[in-house]
Amino acid sequence: LWRGESLQGRVSLALLDFGSLKGVFRFPLPARIPLEPDPAGPLQASLQGQAQEKGLLSALFPGMVEETRGNIDLDLKAQGTWAQPDFQGSLRMSNAGASIPSLGILAEDLSSRLRFRNEQIQVESLRVRSGPGYLEGTGTIWLKNWGMERFEGNLKGEKFQTFYLPSMRMQSSPRLQFQGTPSHLAVRGEILLPEVHIYDVSAPGVTKTSSDIVIIDQPPEGKSPNSLDIQVRLILGDQIQVKAGAIDARLAGNLDLKILGLTPEEMTARGEVRLTQGFYSGYGLSLRIDRGRFIYSGGAVDNPALDILALRRADDLEKMYNIKVGVAIFGSLKQSNVKLYSQPLMKDEEILS
Repeated sequence: LWRGESLQGRVSLALLDFGSLKGVFRFPLPARIPLEPDPAGPLQASLQGQAQEKGLLSALFPGMVEETRGNIDLDLKAQGTWAQPDFQGSLRMSNAGASIPSLGILAEDLSSRLRFRNEQIQVESLRVRSGPGYLEGTGTIWLKNWGMERFEGNLKGEKFQTFYLPSMRMQSSPRLQFQGTPSHLAVRGEILLPEVHIYDVSAPGVTKTSSDIVIIDQPPEGKSPNSLDIQVRLILGDQIQVKAGAIDARLAGNLDLKILGLTPEEMTARGEVRLTQGFYSGYGLSLRIDRGRFIYSGGAVDNPALDILALRRADDLEKMYNIKVGVAIFGSLKQSNVKLYSQPLMKDEEILS
């Protein structure tokens, strides 16, 4: 019923196998042109019900999530005025889950409890399981003028399966605090990576895209509209392995990451990543990586300094002749300097032979 100074009515919705919703509402929307709600007009609304998610999100977001499911219980009331609404109520989600193809993971046992109070949404609990681990968190969202004004919260987890793809498998254990607004995000804390496996799954003989190909009609790259202030410590666990190309190595170390944007220049790091054990196949031989260091001194995260020494795997050379030969790599990742190495000092031709 829409007349006078308000729009009011009742709503009742029942979907077979998907649950039901019912409610009443009265909005201060005068029945005249132009359509403009009265900021000081009284607001009354309520909505209750139970619903089951059985693939609706998969249809709305094809390719992003699949096999979505879950139960939702809703009890929401709104009073006050249009300019200053007073929300009260709760929303509970249980037995939810989804498959995320882009990450290769299955999010299971998703549960959450939200409470609406005045102009706040309190996330009292949030928990989800993936692989052998879990993520859980809490937070608060402040509302203003029917929109989000700011938010804050925390997130922690243990061995959460973050990626499970043919080229990468990763577990993460975050301890993060975050806050922000719709245009700004700040994050502090640390992320432990207990297990990471990176593989080169390129099939032999597959031709890669040539570097001189120009792609037309591609959206121009630009800065993210949201500003970032992310400062986290990344800690590598004891099961970090890389098998890609000619490299087979295990890594250790930690980095202090600072991210102010989405371009490589806006992502900097301090710290060191070490190769604790590794082999490199080159020059027709298998070289043992005796020393491998990627040193970050506050510059771009994609251009660390290098300190690498790879020696020929030949114990007879060292034991019988006390000779070490191999390759030393210095400089930076983008401007590396590769030299043949020997002990004792020899000419390059002798080293190669």
